[in-house]
Amino acid sequence: MKKRPSRSMQDREKKRSRRNNQNGGKPKRTHIPWEDRLIAIRRFVEENGHASVPTKWTGTERGESNLGRWVHNMRSRKMKLAEEKITQLDDCGFVWKVLGSPFVFVENAVRRARGGEEGCIVWPFAKTRGYGQVRFRGRQHPAHRLAFTMYIDKTQSNLQCIHGPCHNRACINPRHVTWGSPTDNARDKIRDGTEQRGEKNGSAKLTETAVLSIRERFLRGGVTQTALAKEVGVSLSTIHLIVNGKRWTHLV
Repeated sequence: MKKRPSRSMQDREKKRSRRNNQNGGKPKRTHIPWEDRLIAIRRFVEENGHASVPTKWTGTERGESNLGRWVHNMRSRKMKLAEEKITQLDDCGFVWKVLGSPFVFVENAVRRARGGEEGCIVWPFAKTRGYGQVRFRGRQHPAHRLAFTMYIDKTQSNLQCIHGPCHNRACINPRHVTWGSPTDNARDKIRDGTEQRGEKNGSAKLTETAVLSIRERFLRGGVTQTALAKEVGVSLSTIHLIVNGKRWTHLV
């Protein structure tokens, strides 16, 4: 017959079991101070242009751990928060009411435009290079293009949708958008300073100072294009295009 464990042994097993199962086997949560959360909200607004933090969003900077879940909890606990904390969140641009789905926001923007809305209607959801993105009929669309297409009830597959008076990429007010050619769009990028040219191009290996120096040294003479290419670490064809004004043309 198997011997039953003693009472003291049973108690020790229970304590060990409780320790192993504490927090459901998950690491203990660390408390993040209120001030750090405010800093994280302000940082999110600076980087994204809005405070509509997705529920599953989390970051690695100070106060950003599970920030989306914290924002969700603050919305549900608004009635229990102190007035001072509500004011601090309002100053950060905190969004207390979720706007609904991105497509519903586009529909509302079209309705507001038809009602005579003149100001910018700023996209509060996900963006790519500053432009709002929305899923419609199984495909991803630029939000401003979809809003404009719905507004005029017509699409132009061979033309691009460009911003007119406001030059705000996040604006989806159809009254601020029109059809334009790729040339028109490129001209607008130069005007607004958003064209990825020169040092702004992520794949650029040279700086503007280096390009001007290459041209100046070649014009003075005494150095070959081959020597310049080896010195700055680019191909001979690149140096040839630079000194002949066919690359980095905005510096000519």
